[in-house]
Amino acid sequence: WQYTGVFFNNGERVEVIVISGRWAYAQDQFLTNGEGDTNYICSHLLPSPDCTEPLPEAPKGALIGKIGNMIFEIGEQVVVIAQDTGYLELRINDEDYGLSDNIGSLEINILK
Repeated sequence: WQYTGVFFNNGERVEVIVISGRWAYAQDQFLTNGEGDTNYICSHLLPSPDCTEPLPEAPKGALIGKIGNMIFEIGEQVVVIAQDTGYLELRINDEDYGLSDNIGSLEINILK
């Protein structure tokens, strides 16, 4: 998880927008701008407890966020209401042991 330094209170509006960049969860995968591989959503293939991505309901390689214990899909853009209090953290939706072959980067805007 990448610390953003942006703090949200429970009930606050959170908006995250990808403004540039491309990334992939593996070097042999196509680069996306945050939406990930929509053909691979682990929870559509396996029971969620068997999946190892932080957010099995989101595409592998998608941009995801976390505030406290709330984990949510961002993709290219999202507006959500914080369901917990804490700093916004971001990452690619990939297994912890699979992060070493990720490539690329994204530039984002965070709005409150």
